[in-house]
Amino acid sequence: MDDAARGELIIERLREYWTRPQTCAACGTSEWDMVGETFLPRWKAEERTTDFGHGVPAVALICKKCGFMVFFSCESLGLIGKKP
Repeated sequence: MDDAARGELIIERLREYWTRPQTCAACGTSEWDMVGETFLPRWKAEERTTDFGHGVPAVALICKKCGFMVFFSCESLGLIGKKP
C-alpha cells in the first residue's frame, strides 16, 4: 500500500472511531493536522529514562491553532495486527 492509500485508510478509520465532536480540548477549535503514524516510546519513571525499544504505535493529530496533540492506537484503529 502506498503512502497516499495508507493516509486515506487512516482518515477512514479515524472517522469511524472518532464520532464525538472533533474539537480541541485545549482551545475549542476543530482544525487538525495529521502527522500520521508515529511511535510513542515508553517512559520508565523509576529510572527517569525513555525506553525507545518499547512503546505504542500511534496516529498523531495536532491542533492547528494551539498545538494540542491527540493520539490513537494503530492497533485499535486496525492499522496493525493485535499482539498474541
